[in-house]
Amino acid sequence: MFEGASRLLIFTKNLATGDDVIDAQHRALFTAGNQLLFSHDVREDPELFLRGLAFLKRYAGFHFDAEERAMRAAGYDGFERHHAHHAELEGRVDELLRRTQAEGPSQELRDRLYLLLNRWFQFHVQVLDRHFVQFVQVERNGVALDPAPGTDDLAAATDGVDAEKTSEESLGERLRGLW
Repeated sequence: MFEGASRLLIFTKNLATGDDVIDAQHRALFTAGNQLLFSHDVREDPELFLRGLAFLKRYAGFHFDAEERAMRAAGYDGFERHHAHHAELEGRVDELLRRTQAEGPSQELRDRLYLLLNRWFQFHVQVLDRHFVQFVQVERNGVALDPAPGTDDLAAATDGVDAEKTSEESLGERLRGLW
């Protein structure tokens, strides 16, 4: 595992969009990603990793559908760009799922998943999702949210987090019930 992949994906206040539903769904995606990446049970059980990756794909699809319905309802002018980013992530997760089914859950695939999720949260959530919420706020209230923060905030927030000690506490039990 490369050094950066030892850090948990942490939902910080800098990643909050200001929409409670979207933020709750993002937290669920963070939880699923961390369970896949850091749970001892998942590392030891290839079938559990495969089921978890399939769950992540389904939940991301549910989340994207909910966001996109809200965007269409709001008349969001950035819908096409946002939808293209969703399709890109779904395609990358599909590829990881296919490779995992063919090769098993190698460390290389886990590292790819970590990088994909980390970059996704840094850009898509902090910039694109926040822009959508800001659009809705302006439409409803005529008041804009603060501009999206820089992407360095997530790296700073996760610096020094010991994923081995923080992530294994009862994750395996929760996974078996969830997936």
